[in-house]
Amino acid sequence: MKNRLQELWDKVTPDSGPCPQPDVKKVRRRVDKALDGRPRAMPRRVLRLAIVAAAAVLLLTSTALAGGELIPPEFNVLSGNFLRGENAANAIAMMTITPVSVSDDNYTMTVTSSLADGNELYFTVLIESKNDEARERLERTEFRDLLSYRIPGSSSHSSSGEIAPENGVWHIDVSASWRPGKSASVRLNTMDEGIWLEFPVKPVRSITLKVNAGGQGMGDTGHAAGGPVTLKTVEISPLSFHVDYTTPYSDQGVPVLYFLYKDGAIKSMGQLHSVHPSGHGGPDSLFGSSETYRGQSTYSFPSVQDLSLMEAVIFEGTAYPLDGSEPYEVDMTGFVQPFTVPVGNLLGDSADFSVPLFALCDGLGASYEWDEAAGTVSAAYRGRTLTFALDSKLVQRDVEGWEPWEMYAAPVYQDGELWVDASVLIRSAWDIELTSAIDSWETRQTAEDGLVSFTSWVVIP
Repeated sequence: MKNRLQELWDKVTPDSGPCPQPDVKKVRRRVDKALDGRPRAMPRRVLRLAIVAAAAVLLLTSTALAGGELIPPEFNVLSGNFLRGENAANAIAMMTITPVSVSDDNYTMTVTSSLADGNELYFTVLIESKNDEARERLERTEFRDLLSYRIPGSSSHSSSGEIAPENGVWHIDVSASWRPGKSASVRLNTMDEGIWLEFPVKPVRSITLKVNAGGQGMGDTGHAAGGPVTLKTVEISPLSFHVDYTTPYSDQGVPVLYFLYKDGAIKSMGQLHSVHPSGHGGPDSLFGSSETYRGQSTYSFPSVQDLSLMEAVIFEGTAYPLDGSEPYEVDMTGFVQPFTVPVGNLLGDSADFSVPLFALCDGLGASYEWDEAAGTVSAAYRGRTLTFALDSKLVQRDVEGWEPWEMYAAPVYQDGELWVDASVLIRSAWDIELTSAIDSWETRQTAEDGLVSFTSWVVIP
């Protein structure tokens, strides 16, 4: 029969073999050192020894030393939030992966990993039911009603999860804006009243760059065309970058950044797939009467960045080095700036939006060949070719090992333009991003039914 330690190990790190056992003598020496060598017979010391021993056992349920490296649980903040490309080699070391748990008669809730910087907090939660009644209640509860949070300065959060019905276990991934602190708390609402789980957080280091420069901003949800913008500061960490900027209320823009690496490569926000921010804004005035909008937005990276490989952040052709040295000019010739194309609804109910492929290619400078007789088009950008065909949902890709991609709807040719499903396919294959927008706030205000349809795509190459 398995002991409790092995059972916990199997739940958090399935299929990982026998649970590593602590060296009792080493644990005792470390406890003796921590407790200043006081006599073992003192009742207070016995209690503290029990607490330390319990913490050591709990640590072993999720982490172990293998070749000197910590092994995180299979479901962790990296696997849930940073899915594109390879994460930085030291990403695991940035995480807190010492599990912290709380229990009542029906449930055990464990925070299994956390990761944070100065703007965003990520953590994963494991929920286990102890009996059939508790499991059924867990399964009946709406997902959005499962957890409550106490996160310092949080203005927004999102969560996703998956359940294993056969054993009533929930894995939940949470991300939230926050004001950096040493801890946060979460509550499982189906547990006994008043039970909260506080867990430690160790924010990673960030770098703040003072820019105070103006330029042309790209469009956003309210103003597709964009407008002038003044970028005040950029705060960058391995997890995200945060911009503080101003722009006119009448013609709002969003800062366009590029990232210069020490090997000479330059990547755009579109290539890094960092275009959907969280944040807030308002009048750039103490009394709210200013005509200038002050925005603060955080853009998450799709993979943990190794800032030791990054040279500078580029804004309006000027590089601002991460080491704080003097800014310098960078030749940005050949880099396509964000632009707009119309949003189409020619694909019907099966796809919310479509994008005009020919106009998209023209804006990107991508090559394409349209065979009207055959009803096919091949379009190439950044070394990857996609082939679309009328009356077919399948898209052929020239990447070895890639199977044809099935879109939500087949392309539609109308008035000299080919409208295709604006799915993740184009974004992933060409490393671009599309953000839906309306032409202006006036468009929103004049909608008769109160519902506003997006009119444009903002394309971020």
